[in-house]
Amino acid sequence: MLYKAKRKIEKAMAQVRAKVEHPFRVIKRQFGYVKTRLRGLVKQVRFCQHHQLLRFLKSEYFQWLKTSQTQLCIPRRKNYCE
Repeated sequence: MLYKAKRKIEKAMAQVRAKVEHPFRVIKRQFGYVKTRLRGLVKQVRFCQHHQLLRFLKSEYFQWLKTSQTQLCIPRRKNYCE
């Protein structure tokens, strides 16, 4: 009897806790709080290399975009290139 009453109380507390903690999780995620995953050293190195490559390609693309706009004489703000 005591066991069932205790289980009922614990279940009620868990339901309240779940309803209260969910909005806090959502807000924390919006501000960038996420769980970190631990990886092996090899995976971590590959991950870093991958992101460095993507940053490099992104910067090269934007650099190419800037130079190609001046070479192709694309209009900017109602004025044409000289």
